[in-house]
Amino acid sequence: SLINNTGDLSNTNELQTISLLGNQLSLSNGGGNVVLPAGNNYNEGAGIDITGAAPDFTINNTGDLSNTNEIQILSLAGSQLSLSNGGGTVDIPAGNNYTAGTGISITGSAPNFTINNTGDPDNDPANELQTLSLTGPILEISGSGSTVNFTGLLASTGAHWLLDNDNIYNTNSKNVLVGTNVSTNGKLEVQGDNGIAGFFNSAAGPALVTGEGNVGIRNLTPTFRLDVNGDGHFYTKDATPQLTVEQGSSDVARMLLKNGDAGGWQISGGGGASLFSIDFVGGPVITPVPAFTSNANSNVGIGGVNGGPSRLKVFQKDIGLSLQNTDNNRSWDFWVSGTSGDLVLYNNLLGPGVPAGTFSSTTGIYLPSDRRLKKDIAAIPMGILNKIMQLQAVSYHYNVEDESAKRTLGFLAQDVQGLFPELVGESPVRNGQGGYLSLDYTGFGILAIKAIQEQQQQIDALKSENVSLQQQLESLEKRVLKLETAKN
Repeated sequence: SLINNTGDLSNTNELQTISLLGNQLSLSNGGGNVVLPAGNNYNEGAGIDITGAAPDFTINNTGDLSNTNEIQILSLAGSQLSLSNGGGTVDIPAGNNYTAGTGISITGSAPNFTINNTGDPDNDPANELQTLSLTGPILEISGSGSTVNFTGLLASTGAHWLLDNDNIYNTNSKNVLVGTNVSTNGKLEVQGDNGIAGFFNSAAGPALVTGEGNVGIRNLTPTFRLDVNGDGHFYTKDATPQLTVEQGSSDVARMLLKNGDAGGWQISGGGGASLFSIDFVGGPVITPVPAFTSNANSNVGIGGVNGGPSRLKVFQKDIGLSLQNTDNNRSWDFWVSGTSGDLVLYNNLLGPGVPAGTFSSTTGIYLPSDRRLKKDIAAIPMGILNKIMQLQAVSYHYNVEDESAKRTLGFLAQDVQGLFPELVGESPVRNGQGGYLSLDYTGFGILAIKAIQEQQQQIDALKSENVSLQQQLESLEKRVLKLETAKN
């Protein structure tokens, strides 16, 4: 089928165009035209000039013809203040219009004069500064004649508070109470309202002196020089030590942390071969046993004094060092054997006291191989020799080594993995993201023995075959000899 547009039958809604020819503005399709005025319909006002004809004309500002709205300048000459362009002048008074009152002095003339305070001329005590003084028992305020007599309080005898030159002392045999009217203990008792009860401050020198007595904190009957009952927490907000223990007459300063007679810890510094020591103190009698020491060379000893050359030395009788992972509770224990002197390792995965390995200085490394520790025991299948023949032995440098370093002999774990996956392990990196392959080189000795056994079986089979062939050869030789003899 065919669809045609026959057009719009109406001529009243067509699109039109507008055009300008000279001063005639026309609309197409019979839309008509308009003649634009050829002249300039704008009138010029004051200070305006219009040139040209529409649509191209220019409007210019020819200036302001009025002198009544100009910008003016203010100036001062002597005492005359003037405004430019006939704005007139004003004479500023040359004299001083300010009057000085009581205690005020004005000098000079405007605009340069000075106002001074000449003081308060009266001696009215109501507005004067006064001083407070104490002469003997008399307390006096200057300028008023008002005094207070403390003779009853500060007498030489017969009063609770006595005056000795500039000192005030108390002869009362009872107690002095501050902040309370109930005496509990002590000649001087100070109580606060949920705040500071007593405050001792000194810019230099001692702030609190107790003589030869003992000081108790929350302890009414102190037994020692400082006897703290309760929280013994010491805290400072800067680098100042929280607690300093110093021995003045000896080279050793000690601090004892003890639970009754059950023993405890003695912390010492500055004596003997050790500059710092934590010793265990057992029982009522002090019998120090070194637990932790450090000397001038920063050598640390655990269980004894480390004289070097190692930075850390552990003195042990049983287990010397334990490492435990708190995430899985797996642990390794290190122990120097008390009989052989070998280094013995323990791992809690194998069970209590079961050695995970022994390092001997003379015979080498021993790994656990007791039948009692093993299960699912099975013989290694045949075919090891063929796999061993596929191994590629290489020499190499590690990435961190120089080219001049001695080369290492071994295998690549990726090559071994396809043949003997039992000998390939993966060691994780420190952050746990991925890992690197590693080899159990001790397992190659076992494979070598298995390969030798397979090879020996092949040798034995060849020997047996060789004997059979030899017997066959001898039989043939005998038959040939018989034939030759019969022929002759």
